[in-house]
Amino acid sequence: MNWDDLVVESVMVHYVPTARDDPTGTVLLTDAPIPMDPALHQYFREKIASRLEDNGLASVNDPEVQSPAPQLVEDIAADAARLVDGSKMLAAHLDTIQTGNNSSGLLAVATASLEGKNFVAIIKLEKERGIRFAINQVDGQNVVDMELLRNLTLTDKTKVYKTAILGPTDAGSAYSVEGYVADDQRGRTDGVQVATFFLSRFLGCKPKAPAARLTFDFVRATNKMISDSVSDSETKGKYQVALLSTMQDNTADVRPREFAENNLAPEHREPFFEQLEKVGIDRAAVFPKDTSIVRVSRFKMTFESGMVLVGSREDLEEKVEIPSDPGPENPVKLKDGIDDVLTAR
Repeated sequence: MNWDDLVVESVMVHYVPTARDDPTGTVLLTDAPIPMDPALHQYFREKIASRLEDNGLASVNDPEVQSPAPQLVEDIAADAARLVDGSKMLAAHLDTIQTGNNSSGLLAVATASLEGKNFVAIIKLEKERGIRFAINQVDGQNVVDMELLRNLTLTDKTKVYKTAILGPTDAGSAYSVEGYVADDQRGRTDGVQVATFFLSRFLGCKPKAPAARLTFDFVRATNKMISDSVSDSETKGKYQVALLSTMQDNTADVRPREFAENNLAPEHREPFFEQLEKVGIDRAAVFPKDTSIVRVSRFKMTFESGMVLVGSREDLEEKVEIPSDPGPENPVKLKDGIDDVLTAR
């Protein structure tokens, strides 16, 4: 998706407390969208786009989970007039399922459009500690105290706990809604996986494709690009090692665009993205890494001293002897001749 084209339209804001940090608080539901001006349109657009672009997990509704969220998303996307009632139902659902482990916060539900399709954006925002969420009575309706909301809540320092943008799937899909979900309460090493509470219990969704399958397809597409588009053997080896390092490092996610920018020459990036698209992976996708069904053709072995041994899987099996308990007393043995030695000062 081109997140620069995201347009946020109407926004409802409700307060959903928990016993963890507001034991005496009560759910505060509003009856009308907040008044929007260019600054607020930009604020919500940036909050949504920046998080989903960097950490959005492609998701679809899970038919096995009982949650009203997918149907509410369908209803609101089909008719923006349903935003008020639908957002209240989402807030009530969140209040029902939250536990003492969850944080109090504001639930913002918005109608949005992107690439010609209608979406529903759902954001759980931090409520400033010590500040009471205020609503006013206007013509018999509960409306947000906008001055308080602007000055004390909707600031650049406000934490965004969770973000989602969901919309109806195309006709013929096995699912009813799809989109992206991000969890800012997880660190980079935790990956884009979203807490089960938010993704499953609240939104009634699941990852669009199994991580193992996506990782396998990523490796397969990368190897195909290397084979078809790279003629220089040294560059091929460099790319193979980069792929292997990506599969073996301690990051939890695969980020194709980042992989291309960090490891591939400019002339090889577009062929790489084209191979990804053939297996259904978007260049801007971010997905959890699972190497359980991946077999990479090269290996990279780093020793305690810092020395690195790189080669093919066949070399590893035929020329490297690894004891069951390697160490100074049981060293790894290399059975090979020396072709060249490169030294430098």
